[in-house]
Amino acid sequence: MGAINSADLPVIMQDENVEIRMAEAGEMTLLWSRFRTGADFGPTLPDGQCSAPHWGYMITGKLLMRTQHGDEIYSAGEAFYCAPGHVPVVLEDCECVDFAPTEAYARMYGT
Repeated sequence: MGAINSADLPVIMQDENVEIRMAEAGEMTLLWSRFRTGADFGPTLPDGQCSAPHWGYMITGKLLMRTQHGDEIYSAGEAFYCAPGHVPVVLEDCECVDFAPTEAYARMYGT
């Protein structure tokens, strides 16, 4: 996979608060996401939290990550790592790109 344009990625989730585009890249899954202020992913995640680690970059906005070790805030221009056991809550409209091991995603969603 060479250069990636978000518009070329298939949409896997979309509603008034969320747009997530995804593609597999080797053993990693790439997620390019846009979120609206107030979106809380706890109710939509299996077991109420994400069990996959993520490495990513905040393009715009601000995201609160509830973790087992306390809350963390990621802002535009910052790279981040989220350990398994996190819940994203959107503090400000944002766009981010992140990577997670494909195997961890498959286990989480039973695929």
